[in-house]
Amino acid sequence: MKILEIVADGSPGGGTTNVLGLIEDIQRARSDSATVHFISDSSSFALERAGQLGARCYGVNFFRSRLDFFASRKLAKLIDRIKPDLIHVHGGRAAFFLSLTSAPSRIPTVYTVRGFHFLHKDPVTRFWAVTAERWISRRVARTVLVCNYDLALGHKWRLFGSGHKCSVIYNGINRAVIPTGGKQNPKTVGWLGRFDYQKDPQFVVAVAEILAREGYRFKLIGGGDLEPDVKRQISDAGLGDAVTITGSLSHKEALAELSTVSSFILPSRWEGLPIAPVEAMWMKIPVVASSVSGIPEIIETDINGILIDERDPAQYAAAIRRIDTTPDLRARFVAAGISTIKEKFLRERNAAAYLDLYDELKVPSK
Repeated sequence: MKILEIVADGSPGGGTTNVLGLIEDIQRARSDSATVHFISDSSSFALERAGQLGARCYGVNFFRSRLDFFASRKLAKLIDRIKPDLIHVHGGRAAFFLSLTSAPSRIPTVYTVRGFHFLHKDPVTRFWAVTAERWISRRVARTVLVCNYDLALGHKWRLFGSGHKCSVIYNGINRAVIPTGGKQNPKTVGWLGRFDYQKDPQFVVAVAEILAREGYRFKLIGGGDLEPDVKRQISDAGLGDAVTITGSLSHKEALAELSTVSSFILPSRWEGLPIAPVEAMWMKIPVVASSVSGIPEIIETDINGILIDERDPAQYAAAIRRIDTTPDLRARFVAAGISTIKEKFLRERNAAAYLDLYDELKVPSK
């Protein structure tokens, strides 16, 4: 069986990590019966890493334009050359370009939504984004959502065609690569993500302004477009000794940095199903996060972490302070967090669910 995995954005991040993990798990579970082919942005991190994992890799420039028919044409040529038995496309950009080809009408195609972002766009952009999602769902055989929140959102906005089948498969972590048992520095707060509007690292600095005077230190793990603005914010607030920025790192390096903090903060404006808080929980790091999108499917307040409804830095500061001053609460969050991950967020569960779906959709050989 030839399986073609496609993701547009091949830069390091949660979605890319999940796709690469799936490739690795397919190779391990079906090495005797499946060949994995992989398409991503030319010269990307994901393309190089997938090649190291044994996938047959091809580059396409997905970011020249949102209506780049050259990208769709190249996709079509590659698919004709590969002749896959099944296509699995990840994320809306790649799915849209693929939907402009004839491939989904000829080849069973799975589309994994890595979070719907149209709610936070201007009305015109939102209209076209919704239209594109509706178009895609009518072309693919199955849509997979990474959280129940996105499934409900898709139904609310009537993104799925009549009778279209959808599944929810959570993102999962690979326990083998997550450092555990390391030294966590007291009163050190970690944040991991892209420096962009969605992840809102500037909000984290606002929390740091409150807690720095109490001896807290903050570690911002990642980089991106907003990094210069965040550095200016840190300088203007006089937080140079209290807030550290690592810059963009590999997944392994980012986890190593994260393993040294004593609490994790995630004040995202929206998400799909973020993997960073799951990784933090596995490292026995309590999580304080915004109560948005799929995050409440990971965190339950006062069970395995704390969710915050308001965009109020003082509430995040109070939650972090509460965890640090209540050892029994910290211990309870850690134990419950490990149980939550074992129940729902292990990568082997994720991979098994996808392989079952592939088998369900597979066209019998003639």
